[in-house]
Amino acid sequence: MRVYFSANIIVDGIVFSLSFTNLLIMYTLGINAAFHDSSACIIKDRQLIAAAEEERFTQVKHGKRPIPFSTYELPFHAIDYCLKMADVHLKDVDHVAYSFDPYLLLGDEKGKSKIEIPLEPAMEGSPSKWTSPWDPLFLSSIVNAPGQLVDGYPHHLQKRFKETKTKDFKWHFVEHHIAHAL
Repeated sequence: MRVYFSANIIVDGIVFSLSFTNLLIMYTLGINAAFHDSSACIIKDRQLIAAAEEERFTQVKHGKRPIPFSTYELPFHAIDYCLKMADVHLKDVDHVAYSFDPYLLLGDEKGKSKIEIPLEPAMEGSPSKWTSPWDPLFLSSIVNAPGQLVDGYPHHLQKRFKETKTKDFKWHFVEHHIAHAL
């Protein structure tokens, strides 16, 4: 986000006009949504502005049900709160950090446009390359999270989300335990 700043400073009766253009302010949105306790935070130039768990707004324990096919559910209410506290819209955000890196588990599927999702996992006879038969669905939801962020927000929260494109910010998948440390 570019900010333009100008000011007049008087020192010993002499007026100095200062003008700064292209002064950059960086906003980073953090999202935790792969597992339980969905949450968001926003940082402005390395200073935490706001953080909130989705549960606070929806009254749903842990923000959502802890099942593989709820991974697509981003904490839109918590994100909206953080954007509001920073007085910005999603399109003003420079970076989005998501607290899980799906590419660590994709293995041979990395770079492919499709992965197979079993219709009935319990009927799979041979051993699978996945830890869980739900892993493909889980990982697919995470890989598609950037698009879900700009297109999947609830209608009543559209004010801070609308007109945003995935190219408006840089998306970062962060290894989950590293995200705890950050």
